[in-house]
Amino acid sequence: MCQEKEFELGMTRRTFFSRTSGGIGIAALASLLHPNLFAAGAEFDPKTGGLAGLPHFPPKAKRVIFLHQSGAPS
Repeated sequence: MCQEKEFELGMTRRTFFSRTSGGIGIAALASLLHPNLFAAGAEFDPKTGGLAGLPHFPPKAKRVIFLHQSGAPS
């Protein structure tokens, strides 16, 4: 395969974001038009912080690792 054709087939960062933004926009529009579409009938459980019945056990996290990297790429 020639190098020019291979470059045309490759996905650049710009094409990736332009293609995925359309899908995200459609999902946002669908949620605005019909708010009960996503997670229909789901109940929030304040004890676990998620859906009622999931997870089937209380969270047991005792420590959190927080990394702050000043000047790192976004």
